[in-house]
Amino acid sequence: MHCNEELLEGARAAYLAARGESDLIPIKEAAAMVDRTVPTLKKWIKHDDLAGVRENPDNPRSRLMISRRELMAHMATAGKSANPPRPKSSAKSGPSKGVLKAELEGQKALVAALQTQLELVTGQISAIEEAKRSEQRRADDWKDRAAGLEAELKAVRLSAGTPWWKKLLTTSKPIT
Repeated sequence: MHCNEELLEGARAAYLAARGESDLIPIKEAAAMVDRTVPTLKKWIKHDDLAGVRENPDNPRSRLMISRRELMAHMATAGKSANPPRPKSSAKSGPSKGVLKAELEGQKALVAALQTQLELVTGQISAIEEAKRSEQRRADDWKDRAAGLEAELKAVRLSAGTPWWKKLLTTSKPIT
């Protein structure tokens, strides 16, 4: 999670706690919400796709709870439809209203997460572009310095006349 998402999640949890509500729902309700089986959700928990929490952490046989928001985000980001194409034994022709609402919640959560991510990436791009402009100015300054030093060196060489190494090689005095 990014910093903004963590803050948003913390604020949401505090809001729900103040209202005496919880984001956690029983695994059976969660399975019905996304039209999956309880074993499928348990498999996702086992593979760390979802976080499962026991209603009573000291009792391993207590009800398994799942965060509704995390479930909807998982459904949206994993590319899973809340209504998979599988045969139904009932005479219903489409998904239930609850399933559609759950899928809508998941899609809204995905849109919000993607908008937050877009804002973060946009900020990073702006920072990188500013750093690029700064480095370009520094490079131009160094190029100007190098050109000035080369001109100064050329002027010193011309004013000195014959190079020192030529003087050394063309001298008529014996080297001792």
